[in-house]
Amino acid sequence: GPWVQHLIMIGDHQQLRPPVETYALCRKHNFDISMMERLMNNQLPHGVLQTQNRMRPEFSQLLRDIYPGLKDNTDVIKDRKAPMCMANSMYFWHHDGEETSDRSFKNLEEVARVTQLALWFVQQGYRPSEVTILTPYQGQTREVRKSMKTALSKVFRMEDHPDLLQSKPQEAVDTSKGSKGAPAAPATPEQTAPQEKVQVHTIDRYQGDENEIVIVSLTRSNKKGNTGFLKLLNRRCVAQSRAKCGMYFVGNIPTLQSSPHWNTLMSSMTELGVIGRTLTLTCQRHPQNKVNATLASEIPINDSEFCKVPCREPLPCGLHVCKKRCQPWHPHKVCRQEVPITLVRCGHKAIRECSQDEDEVKCRQDVLFICHGEGCTKQHARKCFDDD
Repeated sequence: GPWVQHLIMIGDHQQLRPPVETYALCRKHNFDISMMERLMNNQLPHGVLQTQNRMRPEFSQLLRDIYPGLKDNTDVIKDRKAPMCMANSMYFWHHDGEETSDRSFKNLEEVARVTQLALWFVQQGYRPSEVTILTPYQGQTREVRKSMKTALSKVFRMEDHPDLLQSKPQEAVDTSKGSKGAPAAPATPEQTAPQEKVQVHTIDRYQGDENEIVIVSLTRSNKKGNTGFLKLLNRRCVAQSRAKCGMYFVGNIPTLQSSPHWNTLMSSMTELGVIGRTLTLTCQRHPQNKVNATLASEIPINDSEFCKVPCREPLPCGLHVCKKRCQPWHPHKVCRQEVPITLVRCGHKAIRECSQDEDEVKCRQDVLFICHGEGCTKQHARKCFDDD
């Protein structure tokens, strides 16, 4: 209105556009273009923030076709450490598994791959909440959530990892074909509780969020090269700008190459040598030991044959080192080395775990005692800890 004297608009028109319920309004009348983007398209003077504080520099390099003047805040991102369990901090893992479709698109080959890769990061010591899996479609999101829940219950003891799956109240809708996709049902309080869980969301729903490790299932894989609403540059921008330390795409190269925007990204990744059929995983302590995975089943979850070198990680006590094999990865929060002690309360020799308090140790030395029961004066034997 006429009372407005100064209007400041803050946003990023390169991210996803506002959602519109009716697809025809977008296609015929451009209802999904915000006022800010319209004004910028008409050459309204504007400024652009040039410095990013989120991601490793090799990630931001891949965004230069979208943000030409993008710079890195080196004082902040110098602490973004690449995953030591991977040969590369980012990779495009190619496959030939085809998509399927009913009400939404899904790709079971990618479900298996992203599930195993997420399990790998959790097993290698990442907190579940530090790993996010993104997909473009609700159908794929549902399949990944089911797969993760089943896999986690088999691979990990659930009493040790009670909550390893997180969802959000509502996911975005694919409106590229009008009928495909539908709003997700509201999540239960248990699903939205801020606990330690692997996060699985649609790309659209995750806009504005970030995480240490982001795995993206691109889903589309067909002989016609159809990419649907994945072809939008805005969606590619969101998908590749969420990760701080590790960014991994799983998809079909020929299908994605049919989209000019995705072809630009994959050409850059090809130049950097981080795209192909083989995903290389490494031992964190002994990087010379590697696994080249071309299939989901080749990712070594709970595999003691992967790295047989003795761990020898110093334990918290400062006196002992871990004697287990290096892999599977295991924590070192407690020293369970058995050590001999002399119990103060009775003077007998005993064995306890290094981290165990002496009061928790039961003396199992046999001792003699005289029974004072009715008419009994014989000697009997019992364990020292048994006062009866």
